Amino acid sequence: MNKKMQGILNHIIIVFACLCATIPYLLISVSTFNTSVNIKKGDIFTNASFQNWFNNFSKLTNDSNFANALRNSIIVAIITVFIGVLLASLAGYAFIVYRNKFMDKLFIFLFFSIMVPSSAIIIPLFMMLKMFNMLDSLFSIVLVSLSLPFLIYLFRQNTKLFPIELIKAARIDGLNEIMIYFKIYLPNMKAVFVTASLILFIDTWNSLLYPLVIIQSQKNMLLPVYINSIGSSATSDYGAFMIALMISTFPILLVFVIAQRYFRAGMKTM
Repeated sequence: MNKKMQGILNHIIIVFACLCATIPYLLISVSTFNTSVNIKKGDIFTNASFQNWFNNFSKLTNDSNFANALRNSIIVAIITVFIGVLLASLAGYAFIVYRNKFMDKLFIFLFFSIMVPSSAIIIPLFMMLKMFNMLDSLFSIVLVSLSLPFLIYLFRQNTKLFPIELIKAARIDGLNEIMIYFKIYLPNMKAVFVTASLILFIDTWNSLLYPLVIIQSQKNMLLPVYINSIGSSATSDYGAFMIALMISTFPILLVFVIAQRYFRAGMKTM
């Protein structure tokens, strides 16, 4: 098989895989235009209308818990991304710029934490938060959602490609380390910052396990927990449920479409 045929075959496989991946989203989109009864029966194409969509949307927006959950998810995601990317970038910068044997061993020890599944630490984490009276708090969700080890690895690997001569020249010019970070390092590592922000945003926005265990009141409920609660109820309105799924998916698609160019560049050393 020549290279041209192989390239065509690869494109066909990729397009087919993309179509298969979008089928669930298409089904959810079509379901939003139908009634809860038809959705439960699996008949999502019959009686689909814009009136059903407006009815489903009205039922969802009239629920005050949905507005609270959406607002809380946005707040938690933004704060988590800001703090997580800042800390991870500083650590990745330090692991390379101030590299020595101790730093390398510390990084290996830090990287081992990636292999610990989140479900294994959920009970000790719950006990610690209860001990410090930090349950049912959005700040606690921010703390447990930082996911720093992988982001530190991402920044460390990309910082290896950063020209250290720029940092040395900046020091000669009289810049301190903070000014070097913001004026030299950050502008040249923009693609990595966008990539890390995108990864952490998606992880935080879709997080269910930690908020489900930590949050104990409806006023601090996050969007995934809200969707889980209305989807598992025996009296669920599946029309409103499908609208909620679409709304929860839209920010991720929007952010990824906008930042995909930087995402590919930031992942080039992985």
